Amino acid sequence: GYSSQQQKQQQGGGRRGPDLRELNKSMQYWGKRRDFRRVMELLQQLEREGLEPNIYTFNALMHACVLCRTSDDVRRQLWDRMVVGAGLRPNAIT
Repeated sequence: GYSSQQQKQQQGGGRRGPDLRELNKSMQYWGKRRDFRRVMELLQQLEREGLEPNIYTFNALMHACVLCRTSDDVRRQLWDRMVVGAGLRPNAIT
């Protein structure tokens, strides 16, 4: 059986959080505006929602690091979080 929350979502009711694509786009947006704090808040939201980061998440994070001129330590931590933690592999854009 479905929970009442699942039934509401199937019927179009109930609150639905942003999906991974929306969060990735928001990370890109705030990274381009050099608001690294907001990018990290979105990463935390992604994790709270139980979503798995993908290569677009990885690229948005790395791009934000460059634009926001984060320290090497911050970049390394995020790199490890994506490569080791999430099992992602960088691509040509990364």
